[in-house]
Amino acid sequence: MSAGAEVNDQQKREREMLVKLLRTWYGAAKNFKLYTANHPTSLESCQKMTLVLEEIFRERLEVAIQHTDGMFMVEDHLFIEESLLYYDLLKGIEDNRIGSVTFLPGITGEELTSFCLTLLRKAGDASSNGFVTDHIRAPAMLKGDDMNRKKDARVKGGTLVLRAAQVHEEWIGIADKLLSKLLEEQNIAVSEIALSLDKLIDLMHQSPQSLAVVVSLKPTVNLSAHHAVNTMISSIFIGQQLGYDVTALKMLAIAALVHDVGRHLLPSDFAGDYKLAAGDADFVRLHTRDGASFLAGVPGVPMSIVRAALEHHIGFDGSGYPELPGSQKAHPFSRIIALADFVSWRTVSESHYRKPAPMHRVIRALLRRTGSQFEPFLVKLLAPLFGLYPPGTRVRLSDGSEAVVIEPNLRNISRPAVACVAADGSMSYRWLGTLSEGAKGGFACSVTRVLGVEQDIAPFLDLLPEVTDKVA
Repeated sequence: MSAGAEVNDQQKREREMLVKLLRTWYGAAKNFKLYTANHPTSLESCQKMTLVLEEIFRERLEVAIQHTDGMFMVEDHLFIEESLLYYDLLKGIEDNRIGSVTFLPGITGEELTSFCLTLLRKAGDASSNGFVTDHIRAPAMLKGDDMNRKKDARVKGGTLVLRAAQVHEEWIGIADKLLSKLLEEQNIAVSEIALSLDKLIDLMHQSPQSLAVVVSLKPTVNLSAHHAVNTMISSIFIGQQLGYDVTALKMLAIAALVHDVGRHLLPSDFAGDYKLAAGDADFVRLHTRDGASFLAGVPGVPMSIVRAALEHHIGFDGSGYPELPGSQKAHPFSRIIALADFVSWRTVSESHYRKPAPMHRVIRALLRRTGSQFEPFLVKLLAPLFGLYPPGTRVRLSDGSEAVVIEPNLRNISRPAVACVAADGSMSYRWLGTLSEGAKGGFACSVTRVLGVEQDIAPFLDLLPEVTDKVA
């Protein structure tokens, strides 16, 4: 056996043992919810966990467990699906403000019993100081260490767009490197991606409108990476509207990033300005099966990500490809990514099928396909991110003036924020969601016609008002 194979076997054994540790720990915590502390079942579950730890300690001096925004990180291993399965355990750790847990050799069943009881404290218990013994270190985080997401959140809307552009650019680079490494080594650093997603998810919570501006207008510099990142951003937005926690959001984001890996497995002729001939479309459709087969062979990739690669071209009405067996339905991630993929591909693709379409036309095409190709509920969730008149759309208003849309309205897709330019060149901000007594429909002004697309809205961004966790 080669040295590389031995290392891989060792890593596999280590990961299996760490999964076993999480499973027995979860079992112990669960039993303490069901039974008393002295019940034989509770004591037995702690003893099982002690035996697993003793086996691990034969090869290491301690076991360090962290949670990063809703996911377990044990040593250097990120456990995504286990974090979902053992969510109650993770929540108990978070509720007690415990940032990390370290188990040391010599641990006893009594210590584990006390620790499991500590994790049952009610959420937000101000008296929680964590838990520290000779063999368990799980101190509570100080309040000063807690991330205050709303601190200094009041910034100019234009500044948020510039920040969004920087984050988007960073992710273009990350996606490019990720796809290259995935194809060359058939490996993916899930933990690195998950940690890098924190900034993007935070920005999406704070100002999804700023990311909508960037996605709507940023020119394509790297087709594959650009498509992957834009699909990921739209998917995260839908996931947030569905109430996904951070763990599920990150898994959905990774699935969106690699959903089109099968296209890279097509012959190189299809990567350029190749025009499809008769029969080529059927060949291109094989990218879903090829991509799923490829990802299935990547260590550590969950089946939900594999299924997204396989099913992201299956329509809500069952149309599309490939055909699923029997009554099997597409995975929820697949249905979300199918929607995000359509919006992204129609706006960035410059080769196989068509020239890029303006975002306002893509949104209308999306609405026309609601109920057939796309699930109506998901369309309803995604549409506000861009609006009926996405950023950069030049419009004529009901008072005869012309304006440029600079920000979508998450509460009303037909009434965005616009920048009006007067005859003397002066600019003014206008929120079309403003109500007015006596006005038709109750609104002071509305869009009457789309005039085209303004690619450079940077000069208008300073008109955006200050926002604090702006939602409309």
